Amino acid sequence: MQSQFTMAHFLASTDIVARIVLAILIVMSLVSWTVIVSRTWREIIQSRRNRKFLQRFWHAPSLLAAEETLRGKDSDNAFANVARHGFAALAGLESAPQRPTNQPAPNEAAEALLRRMLERGIAQGRRAGEFGLGSLASVASSAPFVGLFGTVWGVYQALIRIGETGQGTLDKVAGPIGEALIMTGIGLAVAIPAVIAYNAFARRSRHLSADLGSFAGDLMALLHSGWKAPQLLSGDLDAAITKATEKGLTPVAAARPVARRAVDPASVPGARPLGGPALDANTGSV
Repeated sequence: MQSQFTMAHFLASTDIVARIVLAILIVMSLVSWTVIVSRTWREIIQSRRNRKFLQRFWHAPSLLAAEETLRGKDSDNAFANVARHGFAALAGLESAPQRPTNQPAPNEAAEALLRRMLERGIAQGRRAGEFGLGSLASVASSAPFVGLFGTVWGVYQALIRIGETGQGTLDKVAGPIGEALIMTGIGLAVAIPAVIAYNAFARRSRHLSADLGSFAGDLMALLHSGWKAPQLLSGDLDAAITKATEKGLTPVAAARPVARRAVDPASVPGARPLGGPALDANTGSV
């Protein structure tokens, strides 16, 4: 009796419709696992490239050295693509002719162009980060219903056979109904890995989108400032403090005496009172 519930017996007892449904589920499973494996491998490679590129980019000593990192190793990633758009906008602004006086201010036009180019790079990174999500979403949402359709069709065929033979005992009903329920189980087995992978990859895609937006904002600020203190925006505060210390600066301790030091307006050339009585620098009174 147990040999009747094998997969071979199940395939032999099904008709063409059930076999088509089973083939569809197998194709869905292959698509899902292909996306999962390829995307996982891609995430590992891209994560390593992103980390190495950002390390070299933010620690570049100058704007020219930062641009050179875009042509170096590990530059095939979304962050490097955003940086390329920014430097391309910068090169276009430098080669543009002088604007007429009746046109918008050069600073405003340059900022608009730079912002638009960075947004285009971010959009390309987002599209690349959504690789395979559509396939996983389709499999996760449709596989249970495809399996349910196979179960409904199998139950219908089983009831037809029971009606034709006139044997409605439990041992005659349980076998065909149990075989029909296999389709639902196969559909769930296909959908569950797709749902888990979709949620994980969608979360990674959202984080990548947020990181690209933050990187574009940091890059825009540095291009406007002439590449001043890039380590601050990279999050590597220890490197920024070390760099300042090497130049003879102590960022925290050096700022305190300046904040407490009283400045005599008369000692500043061209200075004049802003209005109101003068204060005594020693007593703090009028």
